[in-house]
Amino acid sequence: MDPRSTEGAVVLTTGTVERRPFWMNRDELPTAAWLHTPVDGLVRPGGVVVCPSFGFEYAHAHRTLLHLADLLAERGSAALRLDYPGRGDSAGDESTPDLAGA
Repeated sequence: MDPRSTEGAVVLTTGTVERRPFWMNRDELPTAAWLHTPVDGLVRPGGVVVCPSFGFEYAHAHRTLLHLADLLAERGSAALRLDYPGRGDSAGDESTPDLAGA
């Protein structure tokens, strides 16, 4: 099975919010992302992209950003939370060439 596949991915529902995992940029350097939406499907126009920080702060901000995305979804916005290439659940690491260009 392709590790980048979202087939069989667990969609987590936490009361009023649905978190759906998926991959962006799958063919080059897969980037892990989660879409937080209201369970009722009523989403306001527009959306929010939640981008993490780097380094030491990344590890300490992860839970806060997850809760931020949930809160935005509870209030009716679609929130996209991602891990940059080479970080978190995304493909690559600090030795990946041209990581900034990915």
